[in-house]
Amino acid sequence: MEEIKRVLTREELHELVWSTPMQQLAERYGLSDRGLAKTCERHLVPVPGRGYWAKIEAGQRVKKTPLRAVQNTAIHTVHIGTKYISPQSAYIAGMLAAAKVELEQEDEEIEKSRPSALPAELEPVRPAPPVISPAGIHADAKPLLTELRRLEPDRDGFVDLSYIKVSPSDINRVVNLVSALAYQLEGYDVELVTDRNRLRFAKDGTTIGFSITAPRKRVATKSGWRSYDYLHIGRLVFEIYGGRDGSRKNWSDTDNRKVEEAISEIVEGFRVALIVERERQEKQRIEDDRRAHMAHRRELVTLRQKRESDRLSFLHSIAAARREVADLKATIATVPQDGSLPDDYKRMISWAERRLEDLEAETSIERIQERLVEQRLYTDPDHLFDPEGDPPPKVNYWDD
Repeated sequence: MEEIKRVLTREELHELVWSTPMQQLAERYGLSDRGLAKTCERHLVPVPGRGYWAKIEAGQRVKKTPLRAVQNTAIHTVHIGTKYISPQSAYIAGMLAAAKVELEQEDEEIEKSRPSALPAELEPVRPAPPVISPAGIHADAKPLLTELRRLEPDRDGFVDLSYIKVSPSDINRVVNLVSALAYQLEGYDVELVTDRNRLRFAKDGTTIGFSITAPRKRVATKSGWRSYDYLHIGRLVFEIYGGRDGSRKNWSDTDNRKVEEAISEIVEGFRVALIVERERQEKQRIEDDRRAHMAHRRELVTLRQKRESDRLSFLHSIAAARREVADLKATIATVPQDGSLPDDYKRMISWAERRLEDLEAETSIERIQERLVEQRLYTDPDHLFDPEGDPPPKVNYWDD
């Protein structure tokens, strides 16, 4: 039997869905017709509308929707019935590789610090307490037990702390799980802390949050048409919060395995998440510093432009004052000195002489120097100098 081709181009999938009815094509690939339609939708491949094949059988002419070209290369290849993992960016791959190296180095340091009298393979690891007991719960997890027991169930039967939403019967499991993680992670200098009214795991100032939820199952009832009840099924889902860095962040109960059996995996998940988050924060800090530096350089440009305008205004004011000094001197020099002037004329000349005296004082070398220093128009060294030169002009709000 010929093996079915399951990795297609968009063009090949388009040709298939317009040459074979969706139901037949879906059966060939072991899918539902709706599942195949969703695959087409994700890859922007148009499918025949209702009644298309009936019209074909009736001999009618029907129009085939052409395949539109797309720029997104991620959807050019179609995986049907196979698990497809999208490629990581080079940045994410680099961060995860660096995190792996750092974890290996940290593990080596822990191995070296162990007492030589106790072989590594026999080192006792404190397990999570199997039964809720104030003496067995990690000290940092005890407030969680108190808080969860204090809450009243909501109308759906959940106790809800926003990041923990479970049924009351799950409280013991939740606290045991968090306590076990706290015991395991403290060996890597990771603490369970309360940050912004919720528990997080923290190391060296970097924190990672988590959530624990309990999904419900919808069950039809006999009370009416399309009437359902939502029942708690006693399963937990644990999720590590943070950016999509390519590492696993979600664990849930299955028929064969409980979340508690994945504690070592969750611990590794937190260790990786903390390293990736720290790298992200450092990258963000560098970016913020760069933006602040560029904003400062652009502010210097504005201040230098204003200073040029102030320099020009200052020179104009000095020139105007000195012209007035010359005009006043010339005017006063033409006034008769025989004392025969009218009283008002004398008073005008006296005012002009006082004005002249003030202007000469204001335009003296000493006074001009004082004003230049006050206004910082010609400082040395220049406090507005940019050793990098003028920055490129800002194009938009985010262009720093």
